[in-house]
Amino acid sequence: MPPSGRPGIRPTAQITSTTGDTPWVAPAAGTNPPTRLLTPARPDASHRNWNQETRQVLSAELARTRTLAEELAPLAARLREEMRSTIPSSLPPVSSAIVDDYEYVTDHEHGATVMRRRRLGGQFETILDSRWLGAGARGAVIGKALVSDDHGALAYVQMRPQDEQGTLVVKRLGGSGLADRFAAMAARLPRVRNVFNFVWSSDSRHILFTRLDSTLRSRDVLRVDTHDAALAETLLFREHDPRFFVDVTRSKDKSCILINSNATDTSEIRIVAADAAEPNLLVQREQGIQCFADILADSVFTLHTKVGGEFVLSRQPYNQSSHTQLDLAAGQIVAAPGPHECIENVELTSTTAVLTMRTGGTQFIRCDPASRSIRFTYSTPFVSEAACELDLASNKLSVLSRARPLAPTSKWTARSMRVPSSDGSCEIPVTLLHARDLPADRAHPCVVLGYGAYGVSVTAEFRLELMPLLARGVVVAMAHLRGGGELGVQWHRMGRGENKTKSFADLADVVDTLVRDGIADASRIGGVGTSAGGLLFAATMNQRPEMFKALVLRVPFLDPLAAMMHTDSPLASGEVLEWGDPRTDPSALERIAAFSPCSNIPTGSRFPRASVLATAGVDDQRVPPWHALRFVVRMCKASPSPPDCRAFFQLYSGRGHLYGSGDKTDELALECAFLLRELGVED
Repeated sequence: MPPSGRPGIRPTAQITSTTGDTPWVAPAAGTNPPTRLLTPARPDASHRNWNQETRQVLSAELARTRTLAEELAPLAARLREEMRSTIPSSLPPVSSAIVDDYEYVTDHEHGATVMRRRRLGGQFETILDSRWLGAGARGAVIGKALVSDDHGALAYVQMRPQDEQGTLVVKRLGGSGLADRFAAMAARLPRVRNVFNFVWSSDSRHILFTRLDSTLRSRDVLRVDTHDAALAETLLFREHDPRFFVDVTRSKDKSCILINSNATDTSEIRIVAADAAEPNLLVQREQGIQCFADILADSVFTLHTKVGGEFVLSRQPYNQSSHTQLDLAAGQIVAAPGPHECIENVELTSTTAVLTMRTGGTQFIRCDPASRSIRFTYSTPFVSEAACELDLASNKLSVLSRARPLAPTSKWTARSMRVPSSDGSCEIPVTLLHARDLPADRAHPCVVLGYGAYGVSVTAEFRLELMPLLARGVVVAMAHLRGGGELGVQWHRMGRGENKTKSFADLADVVDTLVRDGIADASRIGGVGTSAGGLLFAATMNQRPEMFKALVLRVPFLDPLAAMMHTDSPLASGEVLEWGDPRTDPSALERIAAFSPCSNIPTGSRFPRASVLATAGVDDQRVPPWHALRFVVRMCKASPSPPDCRAFFQLYSGRGHLYGSGDKTDELALECAFLLRELGVED
């Protein structure tokens, strides 16, 4: 599943416009029952709706995992404290945003999000504090906050950390802080339920928003008048193709709102002027062509795949009053990627366009040298976050703030390598993290990270859970497989649909090369996969039962066939280009059935040697807990010695697909302890 949690769209690139815009805030011995017991009536069924027999299975599996956790408790406790002491003691200061006559600052205090503002030269006032919501950082959180153009109102979405949409709240600015706080806590402010994303219109009165349906698809754009106490909803646009996901953005010049309809590889864009009652078509959908757009100073900028199949940035004049549709091929190309490069993001300013690029696992920035300077933030495996300013005239880089983990990062290094694919068609980028003085005379325990789906890149950024592994001599390999976005649109297409199994072959090629080159010990290789990455590792394990010694599968998507055969599943319509459509295409049915992890666990002498820890979230609507539970139960049933089965299922309360309440360090400590013990790494 896509990490972002948006079904049906995983754009590898987009145009954003934040610099100088209205400020916004974004906070992060088992029983072996018959298979039928683990087949819910609905593929997205919550474990709360399971029958009594299945609940008994769940209870038995959780009991086995509690025994495992007790065995790992001393090591997990040490790792937990080690990771907590590694986290930087303070967050980098948040730079302020000056908009018109106001300065806005967003900060974090004791886990809470706090937003303040002041008129230039005046005193700061607090306009939003998530602690006003009643439960602080461990209850409701702020998903997004936007101030209207006239600075007279604040709209924000409050939600549980594990949820994908929340309640839109509108509050007038200018009252006393104490009155605002009591009004928020007493739920007296106007609100709209179930809001996924929203934007203000330029009249500072209307808000356009989207909402997820029961399949977690956004198909409608609705509008509310914030001067209407009832906040009555008006439907502005509906997308009828179930493959498409709808979102709303504000143009850079604030003159209009853009409605984006995106499928996996096709886009359509509509434009809503400030005073328009209906949207007008800007970019008509064309199968296989992706596009994102923004408008600035009588020009429309488009990031599209019309020319050459990879994203390029083009520009052409545009008059909103003409209501003309764009011809993407007619635009002047402003920027294009070089060989083995791709454009991931574009930031427009009044004078230039700043491009976030990628080659393999490495991100970099490219911009117009006519600009004076740019500010940006970055993260590396050894720097959790840093803010910098680059003077383009002198090429001088100033570090404004930097948060390093409190760990011996100077003793570690990162390097890149490329692995030839077994089909001879490409080279697979790999990022390696390890000790600088890594002994070359012997192989080492190794943990591989991979995803290989939806055009999503595995980024070499800071990950807290890797610190204990590196400190104990484990080599970490980030595999940038086909199906991901590391080398652009075509790299994604080379590992999706009928080519999906190439992702699995790439993972095997990476591991084989690490072993052959003497980097990884073949008897001590682990893997970590999240969501679709869990499917990647489990499918590869089934095909190569001897390859892994230990796997951590986080919220893994392990029964794609069962999920996609149901029309009410979040994966039924929006994901058919990624996996194929087993309901209408016999070849897709056969292909998915052949790699579905739950259906292909080897038995007898070919039973996988890997120990497996599969985790799930109670409130996960995308990949419900039964995926991981079914896989673990089937592994134990297939085991030559079921009582000694080394597959475990862990269910976390207060967790959605990727996020949840509470301290995640406990989960990371258990996973690290599991990997270290199973790989035979001494503490």
